[in-house]
Amino acid sequence: FEEIIMKVLITLILLVGMAQSFKKFRKSQLRKMFRQKKTEYHMDGFRNARDEKEHFKVFCNFANMVKQHNEEDGTEWQGEINEFAMMTLAEKEQHRGLKRISLDRKRVNRARIRREVRR
Repeated sequence: FEEIIMKVLITLILLVGMAQSFKKFRKSQLRKMFRQKKTEYHMDGFRNARDEKEHFKVFCNFANMVKQHNEEDGTEWQGEINEFAMMTLAEKEQHRGLKRISLDRKRVNRARIRREVRR
């Protein structure tokens, strides 16, 4: 019976240690960072308060994920909080779609230039 109690205590100590090793940003820090990033990336044109709240939630999740990653030992790269931290999944997909279009146009333009050079 004592052996089971010791195992449970050790497990609890390890879980508490793991929980304390990852500390999220405080809500006040997140609000301040959100306001700064809105200004930095000119993203202050939300449709309404509900829309802004949704973007803030996305931002909080992203910021805490970056913080957790950066605090891990032995990481090969450091994350940063950029404009994508404020975008919903739908906005990210739209942004990626626009990039594909611009890359396709560049390919078309390169192909035209090659044809013109050959003539």
